[in-house]
Amino acid sequence: PRNRDKALWELNRFPGVKKAEPLAEVPVTLKNKGREKNLVIIGLPRQNSLYNIIDKKGNTVEPPENGILVTERLARVLDIKPGDTVYIESPYIKEKDKEKQVQVMGTVPQYVGINGYMELNSLGELIGQRDITTSVLLAVNEKQMPELQEKYGNAQIVSNVLNRKEAFLKMKELMESYSWSFLILALFGVITSFAVIYNTSIISLSERSRELATMLVIGMFPSEVLSVVTLEQWAIALPAMMVGVPLTKLLLVGIAYGTSSDMFTMPTDMDPLSFIAAFIITSASIIIAQKAAARKINTLKLTDVLREQS
Repeated sequence: PRNRDKALWELNRFPGVKKAEPLAEVPVTLKNKGREKNLVIIGLPRQNSLYNIIDKKGNTVEPPENGILVTERLARVLDIKPGDTVYIESPYIKEKDKEKQVQVMGTVPQYVGINGYMELNSLGELIGQRDITTSVLLAVNEKQMPELQEKYGNAQIVSNVLNRKEAFLKMKELMESYSWSFLILALFGVITSFAVIYNTSIISLSERSRELATMLVIGMFPSEVLSVVTLEQWAIALPAMMVGVPLTKLLLVGIAYGTSSDMFTMPTDMDPLSFIAAFIITSASIIIAQKAAARKINTLKLTDVLREQS
């Protein structure tokens, strides 16, 4: 931890620095109801612009002055609810009493890591180091970035200099590798869905060919026989698709809870467009199967049916 005013004064004088905002990262052990978790509390000044806390609706949330925000996974692991009082231990606390209390003001989504968020001065007062700063966020002219990294990259009091653009590109590259995996799984899902619907329809027609031919014998037109088959298929498919919506949500929640960790948290929100796409694909599979059913009905041999009935 460094003196905040000195760090900001020096960095604001560096050529190309447009804005500098202090930040404190304090390692703590958070305790609640006999449970505990090691994490980092991030202290931010209010009305900061270089580090934003985002809620579920995409709105920016200010760090609370008299409390702490916790990530949703942390709240679930420690059974924390807004309004609860939690206990904090940290090697940064200078007082003899190493355990402090703080009230939980709310929860925020976070999909990489788990953290707590407090207002910078409030965090400093909590641990007895009011002007604490462990990092400084900079808005820098891109042309000056190499010079900044060269000067402070090997400085004794600086552990590292991170470029947000480079970190973003690395994260994007990582997410793209996952995206391809999900795309392949989705493609297999579409193919499997079509195969199941199509083959089920063809097998059902083969098993009921005698009944369908009998309808033709008693005077029904092929189009009328097909309408009977299609009505049955849609009567089964539409309720199945409606039941599939909540089941899909439950499956997603189950997978998210099973695969999420302290490093990565899988979101459980679903885009309505996903359901629309699934409805269109399923409906298209049914329509294609019905086209095959129409050809099957047109090729039925009535003489064979009459011979069997006689």
